[in-house]
Amino acid sequence: MRIYALLFRFGVLALLTAALDNAIFAIAFNATGSIARSQIAGRIAAVIFNYAGARTAVFHSRQKHAAVYIALVVCNALLSYALIRFMISRFAVDAIPAKLAAEALLFIASFAIQRDFVFTKRSSETTATNWDEYYTKVPVMATLTRRYTGAVLVDTIRRFATGKDGLSIVEIGGANSCFLDRILSSIAPGSYDVVDTNEYGLRLLAKRPAGTGVLRLHHQSVLALDLPFKADLVFSIGLVEHFDPEQTRKAVLAHFDASRKGGLVIISFPTPTLLYLAARSIIEALGMWKFPDERPLQREEVVSAVRERGEVVFEKTLWPLILTQHVVVARSRLQRRRDRQTEPFSCPPEARTDAVPVPLPAQASSPDFPSVRPTPSR
Repeated sequence: MRIYALLFRFGVLALLTAALDNAIFAIAFNATGSIARSQIAGRIAAVIFNYAGARTAVFHSRQKHAAVYIALVVCNALLSYALIRFMISRFAVDAIPAKLAAEALLFIASFAIQRDFVFTKRSSETTATNWDEYYTKVPVMATLTRRYTGAVLVDTIRRFATGKDGLSIVEIGGANSCFLDRILSSIAPGSYDVVDTNEYGLRLLAKRPAGTGVLRLHHQSVLALDLPFKADLVFSIGLVEHFDPEQTRKAVLAHFDASRKGGLVIISFPTPTLLYLAARSIIEALGMWKFPDERPLQREEVVSAVRERGEVVFEKTLWPLILTQHVVVARSRLQRRRDRQTEPFSCPPEARTDAVPVPLPAQASSPDFPSVRPTPSR
């Protein structure tokens, strides 16, 4: 999907550049009557604008490649000029329509050349999301969208996880969970376990008063999940999109590893609608995007993995979020690993090396976590 996001951003930039280029071309042509002079005037303004936009907002490149870019612009301008002259002489069209047609013909070629030969080293290719920074300063928009997501999550739990009191819940990728308080007050689960590799976020969660008696924290990766119990409900919001396709599949299947047979699994992930692509392009252009490794997922990629282990019972696209999310709800059908039949409270949390009990205030002066080697995966 990355190619479509790139092409969309490139297209938006091209439209803005074309508007500027053609506006200056029209003004200059009306003033001078010269196609060559008008073309030069419009192209000089456009090249400055387009270079800055392509480097920072479209390809996120770290290279200094102005010379190569200018060479491409010169070649593009010469081809455009030749096409304009050809269409005017051959088809007797006016200069402005001829220019628009020429630029349209060169659009895809220009995109491919810039992507493959000019802006090749991209700053986001190997950059992981800085979750410490994110938890330290949560974006304002995130605090608003979480309310809607939380309401949808609670409604979904009530609809599909009814009939049992004291649900055992596991939230994967839930460091400093923004859903804990709402679920505890609305659902009243018997246990609430949070799994994440981000120790800073887990420490923030451990300091919160909510969850006394039911909250336990696990410093584990979803890609190496090993909980000593099976839960009634396993969910993640905004987790599985931070991996490559094979790891995404593994992360999805891990939800079912932690779920009891017949248990509920809820997975929410961004999906590349036009609304998502447009909103993300704008946020990236403003330098405010915080998730460089986020990979918006097509529904089929997640659902195909879900169907390996469960039955899809409900789906919904959350359009009000603008950065659209798709929710998949499923019931666990099979267990790949042998269920150890260990209930969440069958042994005290202190007996588990990865669990961090929260209820006792006296523990605030002692380390919240054992010494665990951090991993880059959530």
